Amino acid sequence: ERQAYLLLMAIILLWGANWPIMKYGLQFISPLWFASIRLLLGSLCLFALISARKEFSMPNTRDLPILISVGFLQLGLGLAFIHFGLTVVDAGRSAILAYTTPLWVTPLAVIALKEKISMTKGCGLCIGIIGIAVLFNPNEFNFTNIKGLIGNGYLILSAMLLAIVIIHVRYHKMKMRPLQLMPWQMLIGGKILAICAIYWEGTPDIEFTLPITVILAYNGIIASAFCFWAYQ
Repeated sequence: ERQAYLLLMAIILLWGANWPIMKYGLQFISPLWFASIRLLLGSLCLFALISARKEFSMPNTRDLPILISVGFLQLGLGLAFIHFGLTVVDAGRSAILAYTTPLWVTPLAVIALKEKISMTKGCGLCIGIIGIAVLFNPNEFNFTNIKGLIGNGYLILSAMLLAIVIIHVRYHKMKMRPLQLMPWQMLIGGKILAICAIYWEGTPDIEFTLPITVILAYNGIIASAFCFWAYQ
């Protein structure tokens, strides 16, 4: 349990720091290619790690549902929505909206896992909903900005998708360890994003300067390989 809390704290710090980093990187890389490269790089790092530890294994057929839900929903669609949203929404607001996942997890957990909502959880849920209402205060939010509305919608959708995946991960009994599954999940998500990127964004035109190289390295190795594994 102590290790889980330490991993959680590391994720909060590393992912939190990554929002302005991603926002800056999107000035030089299109959203889908950015998301695809970070996942494929993260997948490569984790494949190298499990191979070095002699833990490489082909996915178990019983784990195919979790491969698809995490690889397609969380990493594929979820990251695509986040990167699209970041192109029009500032980093701070994007982080808040994308991290509204607990608000969607709680009702899903009650329905799917039959969990009971304690008074503390109920109060937290209400405060979170009020927080979203404040963010969309008609007096402060420009509802005539269609791109802004769509961008905010993408970020909320990414949070909802992650909530569905969290419930599935909790419900599914994995046959393989998360570390063994994660590179395959990233490979699935990265390939899906690359196919979509080729179709919608065309061939990537990236000038690998030092800042872009550092941004991609941070996103691939730390924000993807380490953080997504630690999150599971």
